[in-house]
This record gives sequence, C-alpha cells and structure tokens, in this order.
Amino acid sequence: MYERMLDLSEEPACEEMTAHCGKAGALFERLNTALEGETGTPGRIRNPYGKKYGWGVEHRKGTKHICDVFPEKGALVLMRCCWQNGAYILQKRNRIKGGYK
Repeated sequence: MYERMLDLSEEPACEEMTAHCGKAGALFERLNTALEGETGTPGRIRNPYGKKYGWGVEHRKGTKHICDVFPEKGALVLMRCCWQNGAYILQKRNRIKGGYK
C-alpha cells in the first residue's frame, strides 16, 4: 500500500509533497503545473477528505472542482470530478506509480 501524507497537524509545502512522491515527484510537479495552466488558477493545498486521503492539491475552474492530486510514497493519486451539462456526475481515482522521464 502507498503511504499518504496523513499528518494533519501542519500543512505541508508543495516541495514536501513533491519529495514525498519519490520517483513520481517530477510527475507530481509537472501535473500540477499543467493543471494550473489549464484552469488558470494556482493549485491550493488542502485536506478535503480527512484522514483517509490526507493532504492534496485542489484544482478549480471558477466554482467547478476539477480534481485533487494526492501525493503518496512513490506514486500519486489523481481524483477527477466529471461534469455533464453543468451537473456533477462522478468522481474517478487513478493511481500513477513510478518515475517520469
């Protein structure tokens, strides 16, 4: 099982989250940078779902929640929100392991 950042006593810096991903750190950084460009807003570090998911980076476009990116030891989890005709229909999780070249 992959270890998430579950210590909720102090908000981590983005650099700590990237380092926590290990070999997947470069992908974590590039994914968040690309999403920031797509949504036009900076990612926001938050703890949205309590101890189950721990700390993550939220991406929004206006008031619509696009996704959260959660760092894990050696991986990351991308939780996407899907919208259809202005209505929220689904959350989908993808675990991405390993490094990025």
